[in-house]
Amino acid sequence: MAKIIRTTIPGNEILDRLQGSLRIPDKRGKESRLAEALGISTSCLANWRDRDSAGLDIVVELCREHDLDLNYILLGRAPSTPVFTHVKEPEIIASDIPTDTIIELGELGKRINELSLLLVEQAPPYRVRKSQAKA
Repeated sequence: MAKIIRTTIPGNEILDRLQGSLRIPDKRGKESRLAEALGISTSCLANWRDRDSAGLDIVVELCREHDLDLNYILLGRAPSTPVFTHVKEPEIIASDIPTDTIIELGELGKRINELSLLLVEQAPPYRVRKSQAKA
């Protein structure tokens, strides 16, 4: 029997996100498919739903097996990019950059400017619709 861990996280939301992440279609029999994926009986799943709880140990193990994002399944949060607050940016000294590289970068910048001007010139003219002109 799965150990029920009581949390303030709504179990039904966890189970719904898990169902969606496992791509269990929203059709008849979805609960039995979810119970099968969790390795529990449908009556156990129904009890979890009634109590708005979930066997977190089973949910975590299923997430590991299917490479699902626990942050999303448990908390409903999209994966976040780590923020490095203590990373010192490297100090670049102009003398460390080879002259050839500086020249190439300068020429590349000029070419980018030329291409952007060319794109602007080739763009079709902007026309104001009558409905926009009245506003």
